[in-house]
Amino acid sequence: MTIDISNIDLKKYNLSDDSIKAVKELVNVTLENLLRNISLEDIVIKKYQTRLDEYMMKQYPDLSNRLNSMALSLQDTINKLEKREKEIATRMKSIAKSDSLYEDVYNLRDEVKVLKEVNEELMKKLKKAFS
Repeated sequence: MTIDISNIDLKKYNLSDDSIKAVKELVNVTLENLLRNISLEDIVIKKYQTRLDEYMMKQYPDLSNRLNSMALSLQDTINKLEKREKEIATRMKSIAKSDSLYEDVYNLRDEVKVLKEVNEELMKKLKKAFS
């Protein structure tokens, strides 16, 4: 956009140096605030997304509905997987009590040996009781 200033008499409009400096500073500050608050990429992406959504709804309403239902289904699946992941992490904490799995395996082995001995002793006592 260009402004035609050929027919303006510049002699009538004399600004002081302070006025010119103040206007420049005001323009710079305003431009910096706009650039800081609004990203051009965000504006373009939002505009493109709304236009794409409008086009999809007009041209392929059944496809758009199908995509929306698939997105909801995928979100539900993601939520279930995250919940399952938390449950597995909790179970792993209760199973793996030490930092090394070797210690856990040896502890389980020792516990199984004790259980086996108790079971054998119980079986011997049951045989004596019913013989």
